[in-house]
Amino acid sequence: MHQRWTIDELIDVWTLLPAERELLGNKTGPTRLGFAVMLKAFQHEGKFPYNSHEVPEVVVEYVARQVGVRHEQYREFNWRSRNSTYQRQDIRAYCGFREFTREDADTLTDWLSQSVLPREFRVGAVMDAAFQWLRGNKIEPPSAGRLQRFVDSAERQYDQRLCQTIHDRLSAVQREALDKFLDAIPLVDDATEEGE
Repeated sequence: MHQRWTIDELIDVWTLLPAERELLGNKTGPTRLGFAVMLKAFQHEGKFPYNSHEVPEVVVEYVARQVGVRHEQYREFNWRSRNSTYQRQDIRAYCGFREFTREDADTLTDWLSQSVLPREFRVGAVMDAAFQWLRGNKIEPPSAGRLQRFVDSAERQYDQRLCQTIHDRLSAVQREALDKFLDAIPLVDDATEEGE
C-alpha cells in the first residue's frame, strides 16, 4: 500500500458509503475503527493489511473522523483476535470474496505456467499477474510468502514443460549427439574445486 495520499485519493478510496456504515453496527472504539480500515483496505487492495503499521497514519485519521473514533485507538485494534477473524469473514462476504483453497493453488499455478510465464519472466510481473488473477476471481490471496511458493512452482512447471517440448522435437540422431556431448564433459568434483 502506498504511503502518500492526496485528499482526492482519500475521498475516492477511503470514504465509507452508507451501506458500509451499516456494517459497523454496534461496533465501538478500536473495533469500529479497525473494521472500517480493514474494509476499505480490502476493497482497495483485494487483501487485508497484515498489521496496523501497513496502513498510513493519514488514512487512519481520515477513516477515524468518519466513524467518530479517535485515530489513536487504531493501535489498540487486535489484528490476531478471534473477533478480527470474524470481521474478516464479514468483509469477505460483503465484498463477494472467499478464502484461498488448495484447489485455487493448483489452478493458479497451472494458469501462471501456461498463460503468464511463456510471455513474462520478471518475478515482480508474475507476482502481479497472480494478484490480478486472484482479485479477478474474487479470492483473497494467501500470504506473500505462500504466494511466492506458488509462483516458484509455476516457474518449475513451465521450465519442465519447455525442456520436455524441446526434447520431444529432437530427432533420435540429435538426442544421441547431445548425449555424447554431455558424456564428454568432465564432471567437476565440488570438494576438488574448493581445495584448489
